[in-house]
Amino acid sequence: TGGRRLGHAGQLCRWTHDVNPTQAFCNKALSDRYVSRLLRLAWLAPDVLERLVMRREPCAISLYDLCFVASLPWDEQPARVFD
Repeated sequence: TGGRRLGHAGQLCRWTHDVNPTQAFCNKALSDRYVSRLLRLAWLAPDVLERLVMRREPCAISLYDLCFVASLPWDEQPARVFD
């Protein structure tokens, strides 16, 4: 579900400070494709990550689309994610 996926994205944020995120995901038995998609979320703007993970603000787009937004400049991301 979307909530579980957002939870995994939150775990990714915490893991990047503690351990190798790839190792952490391997321990969760997730598919390579799914892990690859979540790792792209690491390129989201810090304010977007904070709003999604810490404040749990609703996202206006799908997780799939969120991965593509991560490739945009940081100043453009909030409008694409939350509007």
